[in-house]
Amino acid sequence: MSGRSGFWILDWADEVNQHAWYELARCYEKSGLDQESLQVWESIARRYPGDPIAQRAIGRVRRKLASAPGEALNDGKQIVNGKP
Repeated sequence: MSGRSGFWILDWADEVNQHAWYELARCYEKSGLDQESLQVWESIARRYPGDPIAQRAIGRVRRKLASAPGEALNDGKQIVNGKP
């Protein structure tokens, strides 16, 4: 084994970890737990800046939260009938 093999393992582990976070966020979203899903997607975006999957998901979940009457956005503002 070369001296770089350890780096490959760390890169692979990081990819597996990132995929696990994606799956958790998707499970929350599919279960209707949009606020929890948003929190996980935002955590992914902080951990992996520039991740296009996380950025698209954040936009999608924020739109869902903004359009759902009575749902609170991550900033704590209450949305009622589409208005803060």
